[in-house]
Amino acid sequence: MIEYKDIYFEWELGEDTHRLGPINFKSKKGEILGLFGESGSGKSTLLRLALNELVPDRGKIFLSEHLKNVVYHDQYQKLLPWLSGEQNVLINFSGKMSRITPILSLCGLDNFGRKKPAQLSGGQRARIALARTLVNDADLKLYDEPFSGIDVVNQHKIIEHLKENHNNFCSILTTHDPAILIQLCEKVVCLKQKNGSTTSENFNIAEELHLLSPKQRRKHILFVGEVKRLLGMLYE
Repeated sequence: MIEYKDIYFEWELGEDTHRLGPINFKSKKGEILGLFGESGSGKSTLLRLALNELVPDRGKIFLSEHLKNVVYHDQYQKLLPWLSGEQNVLINFSGKMSRITPILSLCGLDNFGRKKPAQLSGGQRARIALARTLVNDADLKLYDEPFSGIDVVNQHKIIEHLKENHNNFCSILTTHDPAILIQLCEKVVCLKQKNGSTTSENFNIAEELHLLSPKQRRKHILFVGEVKRLLGMLYE
């Protein structure tokens, strides 16, 4: 569905120049791929490159000819303040309400969906922004820190939904939380920083976890070890 091939990109970070590359990875339909790294390592930049908001200095991003549309979950939410929470979710949705009612309920909008963003807590606004992406039928979904600000109980509910309903999409997800990636992914791209440059290294999650639900993964004897192994790759 998407492939990053020998991607290089350079940008100013404060008074310093940061260099990204070489970056190589690909993801297919039905896969949730994680991007993991420290702040400033280039996770959001890689998503923006896929959206053509930025152009790589070298290399190329290949998109499948079958790819019809892309949706982007912005970590800054960008809710329209004059609309209710539910209206923000449905702003680009044109299907039947009955199909997405479970998502609205999952994200709590049956309790606060009629309120405007200024009347809501940070966690409620985060769930509205995430619901707006979940209801979209795009072939490629790019999630930038989708669980930031959402409490653990609601995280677990939404993670289960995302895992159960991802077969028709290709999803790329960034996060600072390795436990989220071990629950959702089979493969993680680890962005490693050194001397102002970031390179990528692929991390394959233990096959014993691949067919398990996030809840089953959390209870599995390998779960904590895989979290530590992913952290070890980043900080070795």
